[in-house]
Amino acid sequence: MRALRLSGLAFSLVVTLLGADALASAFYLTGDTAGLVTVGARSATTREALVVFPGYGMPGDLLSEAFAPYLPEDEALIVVRYAERGIDMDDIYQRIMAELRRLGPGEVKLYGASMGGMCARNFLERYRWDGAPFGAVSLVLDSAPSAASRIRRPGWAFGVASWYGGGPLSTATWAAVSAVSPKPPPETDADPALVAEARHAGAWIGTPALASQAHFIARFPPLRGNELVGVVTRATYLRGTGPGMDPLVMIDASLADWRRAFPDLTVRTVTARDPRWHLPIIERPHETMNVILAA
Repeated sequence: MRALRLSGLAFSLVVTLLGADALASAFYLTGDTAGLVTVGARSATTREALVVFPGYGMPGDLLSEAFAPYLPEDEALIVVRYAERGIDMDDIYQRIMAELRRLGPGEVKLYGASMGGMCARNFLERYRWDGAPFGAVSLVLDSAPSAASRIRRPGWAFGVASWYGGGPLSTATWAAVSAVSPKPPPETDADPALVAEARHAGAWIGTPALASQAHFIARFPPLRGNELVGVVTRATYLRGTGPGMDPLVMIDASLADWRRAFPDLTVRTVTARDPRWHLPIIERPHETMNVILAA
């Protein structure tokens, strides 16, 4: 009986905390407007603009800081900062296009990191409808899933994300779990202070952002045959190498789906990246940028 009473009390406490968190969600991290971080080319002309769509729960401002030191002098960088809540691709598209018109690059390259690959696909749909103002672009997908079903998470988790807004209590729980989770080793020339700052920012990004980004993934429509042909000049898919398996994305199945959308898709292995870590790009920015720029 005592164990039953304790179980009942524990259940009541969990329900109460979830209720409080859900109520607080109406006032917690409600910003729904994305931003951009732009690093202009150091030369007088911009040969290429690299547009970066970060991965799930990834801080765009710190990703731009990690990538910026490795830009060629004639390359500009535009990195999306997702909103506190929700992904509005219409707004993101308009903001990126306004920045591209200001920079006036000769070429445009998109880099989609994990979930960012899905955002890049949605961007390209709008870009085609808009008449491809800068011509066909190049596309780099990095460990990008092609659908929610290609992610190693139970389907019910996406269902919960569709209705649970997230609040401060669930954010603190996420941060506590993140603090004790294993971390990928950084490359030798990575900035340890920036890596630590990015890990802290990712841990405290907030469950409103995490839930709404998961909702975006859940609603991602299936890729269509040849849909990227014509608007993309070349497309490259990056993956790690070695005996391990990506812990989050079903890489081989996703690759097959992306190849259906762009049959000439090529695959590049990031030779020093252990695939047991999903997308350690802030920890390994030099290695990642070398591959992106060569693609």
